[in-house]
Amino acid sequence: MLLALEIWRDDVNAAGGLLGRPVELVYYDDQSNPVNVPAIYTKLLSLDKVDLLLGPYATNMAAPAMPVIMQANKTTITLLAIGVNRHFDMRAISRWFRSGRTA
Repeated sequence: MLLALEIWRDDVNAAGGLLGRPVELVYYDDQSNPVNVPAIYTKLLSLDKVDLLLGPYATNMAAPAMPVIMQANKTTITLLAIGVNRHFDMRAISRWFRSGRTA
């Protein structure tokens, strides 16, 4: 996944960036532990000041990230994570996009 994102970043930046700005990838290893997720997303949003979030992957990692993302009113694109629907009122999250079929 990271290699694909690096290729995408390089292609976008070669074409002038996104919205006139170069794309930077900022990422951390959550060690596949949902307990680590809120702190990582807090850091991405408050310290790194990212504009767009790609991830997290799967429900068990997306669910603990969503309160942080929702509070910051940021956009995220997740892979799969269809089980998040059980944890949150998805009608209230207008800036969340996911790939994969809906439940």
